[in-house]
Amino acid sequence: DMAIFRGQLTGALEHYDKKISPQENCNNMLRCHLVQRHGNSTLVDAKLTTTRNRLPNVLGGVELVGPKVPIKYMMEYKGLVMLEGNDVASGLKWALLSQSVVLMSKPQHTSWAMEERLQPWVHYVPLNDQATDVEEKMQWIIDHDEEAQRIAQRASLWMEDLVFHPDAARDDRLVKEEMLKRYRAH
Repeated sequence: DMAIFRGQLTGALEHYDKKISPQENCNNMLRCHLVQRHGNSTLVDAKLTTTRNRLPNVLGGVELVGPKVPIKYMMEYKGLVMLEGNDVASGLKWALLSQSVVLMSKPQHTSWAMEERLQPWVHYVPLNDQATDVEEKMQWIIDHDEEAQRIAQRASLWMEDLVFHPDAARDDRLVKEEMLKRYRAH
């Protein structure tokens, strides 16, 4: 009955400033701030896998860096926190397929999985833009187990339709052809 986040300190370069303190930098970086905020949480297991040498591994008494966790173990958690970094959250596709509930902010980036078409409370539990409401939303998942399971099932169906539907191979070919057409045009 917990949510887990593991990830690198990506998406932070534009917010990193060598002239300010590590604490200020952490506060400015979404992933770092999430980890530090939930250092003692009983609902959220959040760690960075690396700070990319931009921050210390321990900040304000909170261990920022933890071990990588294999996907098969992450799938044992009821909630999976997915945060965009430089682009789409790289683990989002497997997370949507996992049967765990995905917690994320409204996607700002998109890929072949059409993340912008995912609907909050249908395919994922929405977080605010700063992800400061993870514990509140994880508690909602625990308190509303049946509804949360339906959200996880619909997320899985979304990905299954994109990847395993009989039309998926044809759709993939058409997308690639369109990409080549646009590439050649520019």
